[in-house]
Amino acid sequence: MGRLFEANDLYFFRFVRNSFTMFRVSYLAVAALSILLISCDKENFEPIACLDVDNIYPAVGELVTFTDCSEEAYRIEIDFGDGTLSRSEIIEHSYAEEGEYAVELKAWNKNGKKRSASRLTIYVGGSGGGTGGGGNEVEPWACFTPSDTASEVGVEIDFFNCSLNGTSYLWDFGDGDSSTAALPSHAFTASGTYMVSLTTRNGSLSDDTSMTIILGQRFLTTITLNSFPATDPNGEDWDPQFVPIFPSDPDIMIAIESGGGALLETDIADNITAGDLPFTWDHSTDNFSLETDSWTVTVIDDEGFQGPPTTMTEWTTTDLGSDGSSGEIVLSSGSYNLVIGYIVQ
Repeated sequence: MGRLFEANDLYFFRFVRNSFTMFRVSYLAVAALSILLISCDKENFEPIACLDVDNIYPAVGELVTFTDCSEEAYRIEIDFGDGTLSRSEIIEHSYAEEGEYAVELKAWNKNGKKRSASRLTIYVGGSGGGTGGGGNEVEPWACFTPSDTASEVGVEIDFFNCSLNGTSYLWDFGDGDSSTAALPSHAFTASGTYMVSLTTRNGSLSDDTSMTIILGQRFLTTITLNSFPATDPNGEDWDPQFVPIFPSDPDIMIAIESGGGALLETDIADNITAGDLPFTWDHSTDNFSLETDSWTVTVIDDEGFQGPPTTMTEWTTTDLGSDGSSGEIVLSSGSYNLVIGYIVQ
């Protein structure tokens, strides 16, 4: 005799008057029926349209990212309000003219019989911001960050504009110069403390912020020769020995000349040998500024009465130090090593 009840089945009982009836249904049959009902029902779900955007106040030509966040949608279509359509879930779009654009996303379920829509407005250029004084003006927030708040005269500082809802900008650098660029760069021509301000506008609304920039000037302090070759490029002594008692070691001086014509020459150090190195010239009291675009640094052997000076080596550089601090500039080539010390004040 078989078992009355099976472990993996469902049992239903019905009592009608004096009769008793039992039904047995397999779990597998119930599961298959449930899947079928869910599948059929899903095709008839009402889709929930949803559209997200990263910027509702773009400039003309600026890319805006639209993202479909709909639920239960089998197919979508985005109308950007300027005559263009898209069926992608994520798309970048730009507008060619200023204005106010009504964007609509339509979503359909699988059988295409049910639809919902999501709408938003994009304000392009000055129109959405209310440059004509309309009712769509948005309160701007001024914000900027400089690439350096303690720099040197002549070094360009980049200003990053982190403002929100701005349609126009006015920069005042505190030195008589100004700019209306969104991301300007500026170089100060004199040392001092400057209050840089930014006014961010949206129509008739505005906000401003300011920050202090400290500019120093770089001055030469020392020149140190650490090494040079024992012989000239021909493998001979630097100074010919016309008289045996005369030394053959070079008499060295350093010349620093700017692209603008400023010139500094050190004293001549007579008969420099390897034992005299490093040799330092002190120019900390000369107030010799290093603030120009390009420099030529020359190591010279002064021949005295034996002939004209000889160029031992030469560097041309546009970088005589790191920005915003005191330090040293190292110039090297072959067996030569020269260090220029400076201070920013």
